[in-house]
Amino acid sequence: ARALLEEHEDRMSSIETRFNERLAIEGPLEYWKKRSGRAKCMAGLSGAFFFLLIFGYLIIAFNYAPAFLGGVIVAIREAVGVDVEAELTSPVLLLSIGLITTPSVMAFWSLLLVSRMFRENFHLANDAHHRHMIISTYLSMLDDSSNAMTTEDRAYALQAIFSVPSEAAADDAITSLVFPRPG
Repeated sequence: ARALLEEHEDRMSSIETRFNERLAIEGPLEYWKKRSGRAKCMAGLSGAFFFLLIFGYLIIAFNYAPAFLGGVIVAIREAVGVDVEAELTSPVLLLSIGLITTPSVMAFWSLLLVSRMFRENFHLANDAHHRHMIISTYLSMLDDSSNAMTTEDRAYALQAIFSVPSEAAADDAITSLVFPRPG
């Protein structure tokens, strides 16, 4: 009878330990699930915004650019005092090129920023989903009474959960070229 009581207490202690470990992991499991969903939503929004920007820039380019460019060249020629029929002089050419390239550079820069937001959120979503899967696997290993988890198994799972995210979303900004990350 004493042996049966000790065996029952050991089993209850084991169940209580697994329950406490599971309870401690439920919070991070829910956190990574929500974070993955938010990052996927932000990636979708920034991806849609990227294509809207491209569409808007194409509409502007095809509808307004020819009239703008013609008007700029004529206005610059008149302001500099060059006959409209005469060849473009160097200052007129440089000024017209500047007025054309400035909006173009701003458009491409905005596309770069939005595409970077998409890429960063996409990688964050993948990382959060990966961590959610690892925690789910860890919890299922805790629940499986036939498969006793060793401390080595726990160490591998916890190391994967708390590891640094992959460098898949490495920064491509100019500052990363000038000031590289140490290590």
